[in-house]
Amino acid sequence: MMFQREGFGKMKKTLNGKWQFRKVGDKLYKEATVPGCNYLDLMANGDIPDPFIGLNEKDVYWVGETNWEYKKTFEIT
Repeated sequence: MMFQREGFGKMKKTLNGKWQFRKVGDKLYKEATVPGCNYLDLMANGDIPDPFIGLNEKDVYWVGETNWEYKKTFEIT
């Protein structure tokens, strides 16, 4: 990912690298992959089983009903 500003000059900043995510309201952020999705990030962190195996889908329905937030820290120079 990249963003660019027009005006006095051009600025380009890559948004690759370390991202974090959490359920809205939780204090703890966990490692995330962007681009990606909350299901894959939850699976990678060991928080949910693979929803496509057996009847696991019924155990993870709450993921789609939950608000999630992602963050990345970067500097603009």
